[in-house]
Amino acid sequence: MNQQQARDFVLHAFMSFGYRVSAAESKLTVKCFYINNPDGTVRWIWPAHSQRPAFLRFYFTGSWKSKLFALVVRFLFALGLQKFIADGECSVSFGHPEQPYADVTTAQWALFTGTKGPNRKLVVYLPGAGGQFVKIPYGELSSSILQMEATALTHWQDKPLQLVVIPKLLASSDALLAQQNVSFGMSPASIHWLQLPQQAVQEWCFRSINSNHISDSNIPAQIAERLQRLQAIRHTPLPEGLMLKLQLLFSTASNWENIHEAPAHGDCTPWNMLMNEQKIALIDWELYKPSASALYDAFHFHYQTTVLIGNQGFAAIRQKLDAWHQLCHPQLEKHGLNIAQLEQWYLLDVISYYAEIYAQQKDWHLQIGWLLQTWSDALSYWLMKNNAVADRTQLIADISEWLSAKKHAAVKMHLPHVLLLPLHSDIDICMERSTASAMMTWLQQHPLCKQVVLRSRSNMTQAGIYLHSGNVLHIDAIWQLKRKAIQFMNVQAMLATAVNDGRGILVADSYHDAMYTWLFYVLNGAAIPEKYQQQWHQFTQEEKSALLAAVERYSKQQEPAEALFTPSKETMQSAAAYVRQAPQNRGVHFIVNLFQYGIDMIRDWKNNRGFIITFSGVDGAGKSTIIEATRQHVEKVMRRKVVVLRHRPSLLPILSAWKHGKEAAEKKAAQTLPRQGANKSSIGSLLRFAYYYADYLLGQFYIQLKYVMRGYVVLYDRYYFDFINDSKRSNIQLPKYVTTAGYALLLKPKLNFFLWATPEEILSRKQELSAETIVSLTNDYMQLFDSMRKRYKSSSYEPIHNEQLNNTLQTIFQQIQAAA
Repeated sequence: MNQQQARDFVLHAFMSFGYRVSAAESKLTVKCFYINNPDGTVRWIWPAHSQRPAFLRFYFTGSWKSKLFALVVRFLFALGLQKFIADGECSVSFGHPEQPYADVTTAQWALFTGTKGPNRKLVVYLPGAGGQFVKIPYGELSSSILQMEATALTHWQDKPLQLVVIPKLLASSDALLAQQNVSFGMSPASIHWLQLPQQAVQEWCFRSINSNHISDSNIPAQIAERLQRLQAIRHTPLPEGLMLKLQLLFSTASNWENIHEAPAHGDCTPWNMLMNEQKIALIDWELYKPSASALYDAFHFHYQTTVLIGNQGFAAIRQKLDAWHQLCHPQLEKHGLNIAQLEQWYLLDVISYYAEIYAQQKDWHLQIGWLLQTWSDALSYWLMKNNAVADRTQLIADISEWLSAKKHAAVKMHLPHVLLLPLHSDIDICMERSTASAMMTWLQQHPLCKQVVLRSRSNMTQAGIYLHSGNVLHIDAIWQLKRKAIQFMNVQAMLATAVNDGRGILVADSYHDAMYTWLFYVLNGAAIPEKYQQQWHQFTQEEKSALLAAVERYSKQQEPAEALFTPSKETMQSAAAYVRQAPQNRGVHFIVNLFQYGIDMIRDWKNNRGFIITFSGVDGAGKSTIIEATRQHVEKVMRRKVVVLRHRPSLLPILSAWKHGKEAAEKKAAQTLPRQGANKSSIGSLLRFAYYYADYLLGQFYIQLKYVMRGYVVLYDRYYFDFINDSKRSNIQLPKYVTTAGYALLLKPKLNFFLWATPEEILSRKQELSAETIVSLTNDYMQLFDSMRKRYKSSSYEPIHNEQLNNTLQTIFQQIQAAA
């Protein structure tokens, strides 16, 4: 089959040169060798009489593997062993020409069969007089793009550049296009933009730039026409999410006022470039754009190279582009270029162009999938930057799109649409373990994700996804349904019956979802929340009967329908016993499950260690509000357990409790203004301080064992620092060096925040202290935190001006996240 394919390619090329199909009375025959593509199709063809591997003219040697391959090929040709690198051979017969473009019977030509698709063309290298490349139309659209290349070469032939070499046009007709070989004195271009000769790059990128009002530019109109044609195509294989994002970004860009334009090569990549120390040469002008958004070629080089060589993803592209932006900043300012808008115009142009081609292309090569994913990530990034859509909503949509082609089943997803997920809700998705691993890798590279914190367990991976906006999303990727060491359901059964109800994600069917919900809470000894009880009323009678029958098996007693979601203690115990007797929880399986649970416990203890945060500040600085907001953030957003303590560990009660009782003493303390104590005795103060210090010294170990080692985040409303700076508040009169010395023996909290405000701000909230006292205490705390910061490097001591609540919380949340 490949022999016939190779013969057809050669005959098509020869006929374009002027040769005729073989004639009996004037027959010529040429023997050829060919090399295949990885997919088995013919790639390169050359005549058997060739003494040099001219087909390497088509080969991009940008890596050490490609250079090694080229070296081996040249070595075998030198030994006359070229047939050993060929995948096959064929003989081509044709008739004598009248006026051929070239004599291919003796020339050492080589033929490249092109890239499959509507733009496909054959390329023949002909040696002699410096050599030339002849392009021959083969695909449906190839004639038009070769005409565009002829236009480009003619245009730049009249406008030569100093450091950019462009081939001369040698011949152009409906049958072929011939151009000069410009490879002499040149090497293959680097795949790294910053390693290209930068003066030549700048000459190319920043020439012929014009600024047009958007209404006078053809670029938006061309993009709009493509998008309309794409909407008219039914059953397109293109991802729906990608097309929606493309439309949304175009709507945003259409509101911009101006657009900078310049001619563009259109396919500026290392394999279409050559270079030496000072110059670059641009070849293959088939996708020439007489007018494109400025810097189109620079963006195209970065996107195409980073994706098609190793599929490095959008994060690598962003890093490379940002580095180049810094380097060319003076040129950007000189021309008044908005680099962000230009990159978005490039994306709109290139994605809409190729999407129209891919939508009508039957067979997709692997790289198309790579490009579509990278483009999707890029669109998400710019939509976030433009505030066109909430980043959390966009990420959920992207996750839904990513999962669309994979086996999965979301559980407890009782929403009209997955995008309506409440702010503090998480997503539980059952999937295969390999899918979970791939999804976590993808999330870590997603442009919307600032940080992805992964916690691995034997049955799932938990991902805490922190977005650039400060929003958070939690995902549990579950491949085994377990509660501690008990496996209570089969994931494969849930995946096999998952349904797509049009909400953008596959969900567990009603029966499996209800059973999962029931068992999850029952095995945890808890009643099912009311929001899940509504699910019962949506079941068909058949579903209700099946669920009740299953519950009866688990509980060994018949439960009435109305009691299904409020199971008794006996039912919970019976269900747990039933699950433990299941085959997956007995024998060797039980030992394996128990071992895995033990490993999970060790991981939790190691990775989820708690820590202590203290909040200090004079009365009226806003501590209570900040502490409550912090508690909610840590509990709901970070999904960590929290305990709030006031001032001390309180292992020992306040002194007045010995006289008035605990409740009365605490009530009296709450009703008394601070700093009202009358104690002036040094001995009394020393004894009082010794009592409270003993509470800190002994209580810190109690707090560590009870909370910190169990993963709690402990929030102190005031801390030991009050004894140092404001001991009068505790009715103590001692020198500061005494109370300061006591801090050396205490375990140091991880984070310490001093919230301060101006006297005017504090007095507007509370009028318990004088302005002079506020200023004095604030200065004392500032000095104390400064000295602590220098002395105790492992802890953070940060004063925060609590003027704007959101700014204060953002600072605190960022530090907590970094410490977690």
